[in-house]
Amino acid sequence: MKSSIKSLMPVSLFLASILFTGLSLPDEVFAQPSDSTNDVDIVDDSDNSADEPVDVNDNSMQEEQDSTSSQDSAEEDGTPDTPLETTSSSPDFTDLRQFLELKNWEEADKETFKILLSIVGPTSQDQGRFELDEWQAFIENEENCTMVRNLDALWSFSSNSQLGFSAQRRVFQNSDQNFLDFYKRVKWLTEGADAWLVSWNYADGEAIYVEKPNFKDAASIEGHLPALMEWEVASGEEQAQDRRFEMINSCNL
Repeated sequence: MKSSIKSLMPVSLFLASILFTGLSLPDEVFAQPSDSTNDVDIVDDSDNSADEPVDVNDNSMQEEQDSTSSQDSAEEDGTPDTPLETTSSSPDFTDLRQFLELKNWEEADKETFKILLSIVGPTSQDQGRFELDEWQAFIENEENCTMVRNLDALWSFSSNSQLGFSAQRRVFQNSDQNFLDFYKRVKWLTEGADAWLVSWNYADGEAIYVEKPNFKDAASIEGHLPALMEWEVASGEEQAQDRRFEMINSCNL
């Protein structure tokens, strides 16, 4: 049984593993959003508007009310008010949508990993973890970013932007791109870096939690989910590494 990077390990080994990916994450990917705000033109409609006759047959007001009602309904049921981008090879997000609408974070976490495995490739899907050659081809294909952004949009919308890959990017950025600090901030690692709060093992074609995330309060912890993602062990390495930021970086989330 091979342990994932988030399995409990001595602190010295963990610190060594923090340099796991050798990623060079460009500053522009994690640039702070602009502080500038869009100028809003205030239209003065006071002149004589009250004197204009009202067309009782005008349907514009009703259409506006219908549009507002539809938008409110979308917000209430937890689904985005704009359609997701789709392609001919887009995976089925139906189950994920339902889990997120119900705030069933545990099932949504599992479903996200399942969807990503199906996107990355058949070998990854069959073995229940990302095959490294397929993973590399996946992150190099910009077309895949549409599906990744859709996944992130569903998570973000359902959690008030607290969860999802873009939330994890923000935490990583605010951690000065330090993985040790990142794991502490998302509550996967204790403050003393001496025990994993979230961990899983891979065995028999499946990644299974040893220490589960805080699913109950997940939406109150920025970047806490999605967590479960498993990769093959690269040649020359003792443990599998968490390579999610290769995807986040590639898709500019």
